[in-house]
Amino acid sequence: MEQQIGTIVSSSTTVGYCQFTPLVRQGSTIYYREGTKKIACRITYLYSSPYKGILGHISFLDQLNRPPKVGTQLFMDGTTKTEAGVYIEIGKDNWEQPVYLRLNAIFRNLLIAGKTTSGKTHAAIVIAEELVRLKVPHIIFDTQDEFVGLKEKFPGDVVATAKFREVIAAVKARKTILVRMMGMAEADKAEVVADIVSELRSLKEVSYKRNPKTIPPCLITLDEAELFAPASYSNVISSKCRRILEGLVKRGVKFGLGTILLSQRPPMLDFDLRSQSNSLLCFLLDDPGSLKIVKMLSYVTRYDGNVIRTLQQGECLAIGAIVPKPVKAKVRDITIRRTKSQNFEQLLELQVDVPEPEKPVVPVPTDEVETLDGEVVERETGIVRALREERRRVYGPYPHR
Repeated sequence: MEQQIGTIVSSSTTVGYCQFTPLVRQGSTIYYREGTKKIACRITYLYSSPYKGILGHISFLDQLNRPPKVGTQLFMDGTTKTEAGVYIEIGKDNWEQPVYLRLNAIFRNLLIAGKTTSGKTHAAIVIAEELVRLKVPHIIFDTQDEFVGLKEKFPGDVVATAKFREVIAAVKARKTILVRMMGMAEADKAEVVADIVSELRSLKEVSYKRNPKTIPPCLITLDEAELFAPASYSNVISSKCRRILEGLVKRGVKFGLGTILLSQRPPMLDFDLRSQSNSLLCFLLDDPGSLKIVKMLSYVTRYDGNVIRTLQQGECLAIGAIVPKPVKAKVRDITIRRTKSQNFEQLLELQVDVPEPEKPVVPVPTDEVETLDGEVVERETGIVRALREERRRVYGPYPHR
């Protein structure tokens, strides 16, 4: 539900001066309408005037050919739930408001990108937990045993198998399928992914013509996606897997097959897989190559690129079809047990050094004080130190007063 929150008083093609209602907050993403198109803006500064109310400045997130007209109304979506549908809560925004992702949009291919330990897998586990609760069929290709905790937490709703017949049976039962591939060679991992995805897509297309509900819509999560669909051909197996995945992201959504791709290095991921992703959950990326590739996505603005390079661990920027407006979110904690520990000092059983508490600094009393001009004077007499030293040189240590 959109709310009118202000009007434009004056503007150029990059910034604007506006009058607002009390609903706005600095840093919020708002928009105005130009025909049927929404032009996104960001509130960069707010202040209050006793005569005019709340005033402020905005920056336009899209490149404008001409500035908006004076008096143009500004709007803001009151929540990330803007229409009827099924939503997944992943965390909170800067104002502790819940951030929701639209499930239908996730089926239109979601890319999760970010540096190592920035929070990609954590976010994927949060989404997987919600999909288990919603009884949404979900196949997870787990390359590093990061999702094993799902089997422990939801033993009746999660199946661990790599056999296609068991995978199809679990999909029909609306369960989560965990395909564990840790310890396998990269070529073998790619072959497993290629076989399951190609057979599932073929079977889904055939059943879709007869009865779309025979095999329900299914999401496929692919960890370390650049290994299975690299930007350049590396060997025969990965080339085959790459072609199958390209066909999946291009045409799979028509038959109810959506993808969630995790990537540490977007430049190393196949172009078609990147470009067919209609939404992005982006964690910290600060290397120029990855930032350049992410900014090439049609729904990512220059401002979004600047935000991405300043994200903290566990923070992500949600952009695209999954949210009505770009929003920075702190991903919530997961409920399952993580199988891997990043406390390497504890794993090595090293002796831990406990830092000593800092001692409070006690000011040393002195008979001298420094003035604002930088001169040191005696506290009682007010005599400047330089003058006192000169008098002692002339009259001795105990001058006659």
